[in-house]
Amino acid sequence: MRIKTLAALSAVLMIGAAPLANAEELIVYHGWSSKAEVAALNIMQSALNEKGHTWKDLAIPHNSGVNVSIVNMVTGGDPPNAFVTSDPHIFRDLAGLGLERDLTDYYNEIGATDNFFPIVRELSTVDGKMVKIPLFLHVDGMVYWNKEVAAKAGVDPAAWKSVDEMIADFPKIKAAGFVPAAVGGQAFQVGYLFHAMVAALAGPDIYNRIYSETPDVTAFDEPAVRKAIEVVRAFSNEATPEAENRPWNETTNTVIAGQALFH
Repeated sequence: MRIKTLAALSAVLMIGAAPLANAEELIVYHGWSSKAEVAALNIMQSALNEKGHTWKDLAIPHNSGVNVSIVNMVTGGDPPNAFVTSDPHIFRDLAGLGLERDLTDYYNEIGATDNFFPIVRELSTVDGKMVKIPLFLHVDGMVYWNKEVAAKAGVDPAAWKSVDEMIADFPKIKAAGFVPAAVGGQAFQVGYLFHAMVAALAGPDIYNRIYSETPDVTAFDEPAVRKAIEVVRAFSNEATPEAENRPWNETTNTVIAGQALFH
């Protein structure tokens, strides 16, 4: 079973006063901290350095109040030259301050708009204006499993047709000596799991009621949302003591190392 949900588009937006061609030092605000993320970041940093510019890192842990921090830096007169985020509210806040940079005409001029995948165009657009520079696609609702663990446990994740079928195999997986679901204790990991379950079980209408600009709290009374909460609880119940505050990359590694079935 493949759980499909909305993809989050991370992007970089230049908001510094000086254009890139004249910049000597660029402050780049991001939330990447794992070994793999830093390795990817270093590729971009090296490319920028080769053009004669200096990259100054401003790394803030993922999901730690990015909106407030960026807006405060801007209003305080010390904005970063670029930042990485997928949150549309930040762009709305900047637009309200008169600091929005509309890239729609630029993308049209260079022929980029028609070559973006539809989902990239959609997620690069906030309130009718393309204001993001696509960096990568992040899809939350995917299940990755270890084939060797599945074979040893005698289960076939590809045959799961529902979340209930997945959970029904948990006892069998545990009996074989493996953790069924690798879950990390960081708030954003649990948050990703929850909104992936809401998208998969409740559908886009209810999902948007919860995650829209003005959340509808009555959506939590929907049976499908209650089901999503039950599923998240079932996953959390399988977490080992080591899961508390465990970074996402270490959580993923339990699947790679053959300790857990899927993540």
